[in-house]
Amino acid sequence: CIQAEWTSFTDPHGNIQHYSYAIGTVPGGVQILEYTDVGLNHSVLNCDVTLYEHYTYYISGNSFF
Repeated sequence: CIQAEWTSFTDPHGNIQHYSYAIGTVPGGVQILEYTDVGLNHSVLNCDVTLYEHYTYYISGNSFF
């Protein structure tokens, strides 16, 4: 499993409508999981991906308003 949490923040352009996240093998990458919508949740736990020991994985996030 892989897990991430983030704090809520504000955007001067409007209210945040939803967040999304991706999992990659490089910063900003989507090699493991393309961006996936998580609504307004501030955390994610994904046990559906296959991860291997001794590899580094990165979780990237976006917000949309």
